[in-house]
Amino acid sequence: MTYKSGALIYQERKQLYSETGYAALYAVVETYLENFYWHKVYDQTNDGKVAQQYKLTDTRGTKITQGSETAVKMGISATFEGIGLDFGIESKKFSSVEKSSQTTQEHTLTLVPDETTYFFQRRYNYLTHVWLISDQSGTEAAVGQGSSFNGKSFRTQVLSDEYLTRTDPLSGSTALTDLKNTASKKYNFDTMPKRASGDLVRSARNAANNYLSGF
Repeated sequence: MTYKSGALIYQERKQLYSETGYAALYAVVETYLENFYWHKVYDQTNDGKVAQQYKLTDTRGTKITQGSETAVKMGISATFEGIGLDFGIESKKFSSVEKSSQTTQEHTLTLVPDETTYFFQRRYNYLTHVWLISDQSGTEAAVGQGSSFNGKSFRTQVLSDEYLTRTDPLSGSTALTDLKNTASKKYNFDTMPKRASGDLVRSARNAANNYLSGF
C-alpha cells in the first residue's frame, strides 16, 4: 500500500493507547499537497460606453471534499495550523481565515468600456492519510496486511485569499513535479513490518476501532 500522492508537507504520530511495558498504539497522520491552481471565479464584460462597477461574491476557507466531516471534529484539520508551503520560488503560509470554515466576501470590480475581466482565486488540494502503528513488547509494526484497520483517507481543499485579475483567460494546475516535500517521512508504512488487527491486544484493538470509526 503506497500512500504517496504529491508532496509530503506534514507527518505526525499521535498516541491512542499505552500500557507501559506491554503495548501501545499510535495514529500516523500525513498530509500531501496534491496540487494548487488558479480557479476562475468570475468573468464580466462591459459592453457599455462608460466605466461600470460590478459586484461579485467568492468563498474562502477550508472544507473536506472527500471523507467524513467527523475528521474535522476529531482535530485532524488542526494539522493545517502549522503548515507552511514551499514550492518552486514561492512560499505560502495560510491565514486564520483560510484555515477556518468557509465564509463569503464581496468584491467590487471597475471595468472600462469594451473590457472583459477575469477574476481568479488560488485553490489548494490536499490528501491526508491516517494509519496505525502497534507497539507490542517493544516491537513496532504498521497495522495492515489484511487488517480491518488499514487506515483512512480524506481530501481537503483550501480556498485561499489569493486573487488574480486579468483581461485574458488563464487555466491549468501547477504540475506535481513542481512541488517538493517540506516534511520528513519519519514513519513509512511500506517499509515497516506489518501486524494484523487480530494480533493486537484487546485494549489496542478497541482503541483502533474507536478512533477509525470516526472517519
